[in-house]
Amino acid sequence: MKFSAFNRQERDYSIDKDAQWEKRIENKADVPLEIKPQYGQIPFDKNIRNRIDEIPADVMYSGINNRVRDKEPQSCYVAVQNKGQTWHLFNAARMPLGRMAEHIALFIRGKHKPTYTKQRADLGDVCVVVNAANTHMTGRKKFYQMYRHHTGYPSGLKEISMIHLMEKDPEKLIYLSVKGMLPKNNLREEILSKYLIVHGGPYHPHLAQKLPQFTEPEPKDFNKEFNFEMSSIADPDQYKIVFESDPKAMAEDEQFGKHIRDIDEEMSRPGHLTEKTHTDPKINKYMASYARGSYKRFRKYKNLKK
Repeated sequence: MKFSAFNRQERDYSIDKDAQWEKRIENKADVPLEIKPQYGQIPFDKNIRNRIDEIPADVMYSGINNRVRDKEPQSCYVAVQNKGQTWHLFNAARMPLGRMAEHIALFIRGKHKPTYTKQRADLGDVCVVVNAANTHMTGRKKFYQMYRHHTGYPSGLKEISMIHLMEKDPEKLIYLSVKGMLPKNNLREEILSKYLIVHGGPYHPHLAQKLPQFTEPEPKDFNKEFNFEMSSIADPDQYKIVFESDPKAMAEDEQFGKHIRDIDEEMSRPGHLTEKTHTDPKINKYMASYARGSYKRFRKYKNLKK
């Protein structure tokens, strides 16, 4: 034949897996196992079994529960008895919104008491909520949850998302959450106005009812708190004067006459004479003029244009 392909000898192409495996491990059988440092955040400790008791408690806690301990632990709920009435204090930053509203709806109705009747609105306990501006919510519901109401006029349907309502009026967010868990009757508004108190910040003024503060309050007088008195300010070796409204009177003063003068001229310069740190881009000016001409509610500002 002319073609050599027909004259080829048959070859054995079968694979001997045992021979291949022996070839791979013949040079690595006596080499100990070593973990490469680039594949682990913490270098491997060969003596880990002998030092298991030295691991800190917080590291063991995070490893077992798969979560990190709070750096700033705060309580989420406390109840105080005052003159025969119970005051419940909730921390909105540490308790989920729905779980907190569920407990508040139960307490302000007085449904946890054996004397409860649904026809009365004066059986509940007072509930105080702080940190409403930092309300804790799980998941992503604050981005897609919507609150809607109708004004009564045509095309009067208004809606606002939960995250915008939290920025605009955080107290109203807690109010609506509790309101939705109460029975829809004439007693609902009376119960809410009488027993629900919401504060956007971390502090509350109910000190007469002996309610604790979840966060340490700031001192009213920092001078007394840090022992910062006038006698220490009058020491010329510790302080110097950087601004004085009446130099002649200050020079003749007994307490501050011997102080070193390091006057800052920028401090007494009027604001309109100071150098600009930034300029407003022109695109903002163009967009403002376009908005004034496009929307009816902005047309009254045309007269103010210079």
